Amino acid sequence: MRDGRNGIDAILALRRACGHPLPALVVSGASSAARLAEVKASGHAWLSKPVPAAHLRHWLVQAAAGAVA
Repeated sequence: MRDGRNGIDAILALRRACGHPLPALVVSGASSAARLAEVKASGHAWLSKPVPAAHLRHWLVQAAAGAVA
């Protein structure tokens, strides 16, 4: 993303704008230990690129059922 922002920032901004939690998934191609630690520490669900279609589909089904935040 641009201007030093990342997906976690985008998730937080969207949730603030909506006024309630939204299901969110971080999909990252980051490979540095520091970046991966940041994503894990955020508490958001995440998948590493390349994302297998079955994994993404599983997450989307769970999100649609209200089973993820």
